[in-house]
Amino acid sequence: MRAHFLATVFEPRRQTTATALRSAIARGEVDPGIDVDFVLDSVAAPIYFRALFGHLPLTDELAEQSVAAVLSAIAR
Repeated sequence: MRAHFLATVFEPRRQTTATALRSAIARGEVDPGIDVDFVLDSVAAPIYFRALFGHLPLTDELAEQSVAAVLSAIAR
């Protein structure tokens, strides 16, 4: 089940986001020194944390805040 989830849900989304980050690096919009894997984990971590512990709701605002926080750290 884990392997199926990783192959069909997790990795495809991670790869499309990695591709977008690499394009932003090529355009000069993102610091080329970033660790792409760390950035990907940083965007998703708050969402997974709430999903795992259920202490607060998963919302569109959470996703937007997660992306905005990471982008502010890596943008040029």
